Amino acid sequence: MSRVIFTLDIQLKESEYHDDKNYADITRFKESLKKKHEDYATLCGADYKVFYRDGLFNDLHQGLKLLDPTQEVYHTICCYKFFVCDILANQYDEVFYFDLDVVPNTTENIFEHFDLSTGIALAPSYSPHRDFMPFGERGFQTYIKAANAVPEVDSRSVLVKYAFVRNLLMLDGIYDEPDIWNTGIIGIDCKSVQKLNYFGGDFKEIVAEICDMRNEHTFFKKDITQYFGLNDGEGLLSYLTITRDLNVHKMDDLWHHMYKEWNVGWLNNQAHMIHFINKRFEDAPNILR
Repeated sequence: MSRVIFTLDIQLKESEYHDDKNYADITRFKESLKKKHEDYATLCGADYKVFYRDGLFNDLHQGLKLLDPTQEVYHTICCYKFFVCDILANQYDEVFYFDLDVVPNTTENIFEHFDLSTGIALAPSYSPHRDFMPFGERGFQTYIKAANAVPEVDSRSVLVKYAFVRNLLMLDGIYDEPDIWNTGIIGIDCKSVQKLNYFGGDFKEIVAEICDMRNEHTFFKKDITQYFGLNDGEGLLSYLTITRDLNVHKMDDLWHHMYKEWNVGWLNNQAHMIHFINKRFEDAPNILR
């Protein structure tokens, strides 16, 4: 069984940071983070690879911009994860992706915990407006009313991703409640990579359909629909896991603890994997060392 853990180290210009004010803060921790990844990969009996901003990345970004001119370099980083998965699936049986700001905090083998032969390992995203998120808990009309009441969103908002995924599914006659996956940690085997077929033959048509919905009547207000697009690719992943009928092993807080701005002070330092979305690595000096 061949296994690999990989990450991305995509150097951005300051003008490309998008709205992530903390992105630059990761720079001084990069080498320590990679060392943590590499040590954990060794523990798991896996190879470790780092992918940088190279010709493949730049070609992908330009290709995505042709499909959606609003696509930003920052957004392409997430899409690139799936591009690399396609490459590695030709070399390895099982692949785990970690964002560079994910810190392993366990000696338990993540490959052994999740049976990737029976499904992808992903965690659902949670929003600062998480009380409005459905995840099967609220009726659609109730959710629409709540979502449209949120004063501020942007192209990375979970609300935006949920809105266009829900509209896409309804166009297909599917009324399932979509989970919106966070791609800070992805576990997948080579067969699921093929089944997901992220950049498959219908990729262009799906992206065009998402972009067309910016100007069409939907259930959501213009403040939300103006941001419809491929964006960071997480929404498309949610759509594909449903339409490609892929099983997902939902990672709980123990295996994907998301440490965000809104939960500063609530760091779960017992979690096996800590995703420092807020880049506050100094809150866990004994973990990142």
